[in-house]
Amino acid sequence: MIDPSEIVAARQALGRLLAKYRKAAGLNQHQLAPRVHYGRSTIANVETGRQNVPRDFWVRCDQEFNAGGRLVAASERLDALVRRQREETAGLADAEQDDGATPSSDHDGLVTAAVDDDAFELADALGHSNIAPHVLDLLESSVIRVAQTYSTVPPPSLFEWGRTRLAAVVTLLRGSQPVVQRRRLCSIAGQLAGLRAWLAHDMHEPVSATSFYRVAATAAREAEDEALYAWVLGNHSRIPSYEGKPRAALTLIEEARERAEGYASPVARAWLLAQASRAYSVLNDHAAGGRALVQAERTLDAASTDAIDEIVYFDGGRLAAFVGHHHLLAGRPAVAEEQLRASLSRLKPEQIKHLVLTRLDLASALIAQGELAEACEQATAALTIPAEQMIDLTVQRARRLRGQVAANGGRFAPAREVVELIDSL
Repeated sequence: MIDPSEIVAARQALGRLLAKYRKAAGLNQHQLAPRVHYGRSTIANVETGRQNVPRDFWVRCDQEFNAGGRLVAASERLDALVRRQREETAGLADAEQDDGATPSSDHDGLVTAAVDDDAFELADALGHSNIAPHVLDLLESSVIRVAQTYSTVPPPSLFEWGRTRLAAVVTLLRGSQPVVQRRRLCSIAGQLAGLRAWLAHDMHEPVSATSFYRVAATAAREAEDEALYAWVLGNHSRIPSYEGKPRAALTLIEEARERAEGYASPVARAWLLAQASRAYSVLNDHAAGGRALVQAERTLDAASTDAIDEIVYFDGGRLAAFVGHHHLLAGRPAVAEEQLRASLSRLKPEQIKHLVLTRLDLASALIAQGELAEACEQATAALTIPAEQMIDLTVQRARRLRGQVAANGGRFAPAREVVELIDSL
């Protein structure tokens, strides 16, 4: 079993290696920051082993110092060490479950959260003392893992998880912690509050969602975590977007993009660009929407495929869905169909929410091309999901589709069935 202190030592050693290269190049932290497109505080935290950063950071530093891949290789060894520790810990949790322990949830996507309970209980037990970095690592990985799997689970199944974890972190923050640990706890609190807001919105509680997004933003500011602040703003933009206020959504997204520059990973920046493209398209500025998507694709291509420490889960499959939606709104259904089918081929079966939205868009594109029969098949497949997986955006897109089906369906029986199915939502 890997000792957590090994990971702490490896992270600190990697930070010292970065500082060695920086000093050899005659640069201070302020001078290095714009060269690698990250903030000075990020560099300072990495050099002291206090912050995890995506692979993109190490690639940029390696190129800046002509390190010949040494920094990237060292970061990959650290990532491998972290993965091994998580696999070993998860293996112990599975063994306990095999011995009769009760999993934390009936849903497969949450069974892996068994180790999360241990992390939060350990942190709670240490609540009035100096929380060790490896305990904070466990807390962060717990939240990130749930955020990454959110698209696969019903929102109600996560509600109690989020409530209890946020309460645990609030208790820790009320204790006396060194500045560095407090900032990391604030980041964790911001992530949890952001997830609570996300859940509330998908559970048709926009007022509660807005309140939690504000709490998440406050936590991100106290943590001085610009990447987290950008994530919160990007998610918050969904509320005005769903309420038919694309300009308000775009204002939040543009601020999020400004915050993300130099701090957030390429994956997060690509996700924000895709969100911006949707707002532009709703505003009928299809040229701006298209430019944002091209930039999103280029940004995503530069991202690492390893999302081990990434709270934003965004990939080529989801980007293709955004591209398809853009072309659909721009009146190009054939191009939209091609992109949406590409998205469906790349999305995983368990990503129910994304699959549903993509199928509804595909149904709309097919109707626009006179393919009513397949459109009804896609719509029916999209809407015959468990009720707890039905989120606000799904209902909105389904109701927009209803008008198309009703206008083109006539006496076609499958079309009438789709209309009845949508009316029952």
